Amino acid sequence: MSEPPPPGYDRLTFRDFWEILRVPALFALAAIVLTWLVWYLTSASCPAEISQTTGCNPSSIAQYINLDALNKMMTHAVIGGGGGGIWSYAMITRERRAREAAEKAREVAEKQLVEERERAAEERRQFLAVIERLSGERNDGDSTAAQ
Repeated sequence: MSEPPPPGYDRLTFRDFWEILRVPALFALAAIVLTWLVWYLTSASCPAEISQTTGCNPSSIAQYINLDALNKMMTHAVIGGGGGGIWSYAMITRERRAREAAEKAREVAEKQLVEERERAAEERRQFLAVIERLSGERNDGDSTAAQ
């Protein structure tokens, strides 16, 4: 028979995925927002008159985002998410090491407890043997004295 997995090693739940992915997602979102803010605050809108000569997009949505800004936002999101993923991985690895150390300490404590119980049981057996031997000698002494 195979042993069930120890607690904490079950299937991944939504909460587990949230704990793993929240930092990278937060870093990626922050990178997108900061990139967009920098682009939006430092760029000028493109009027339709000069769009033919400069090649800029005069549509109404172009004042909020364009392909170049989207490309930069996605690039920065990947970089930020990667950094968050590395940080998240480091934290998860640290937690795993702490859990493994606690598990080893628990196993050592259980082993010591078993050894102490065995030692106490052996001492108890020896003590009972001494008591029985002494009570047997006493009973033998009483029976010879009675004769």
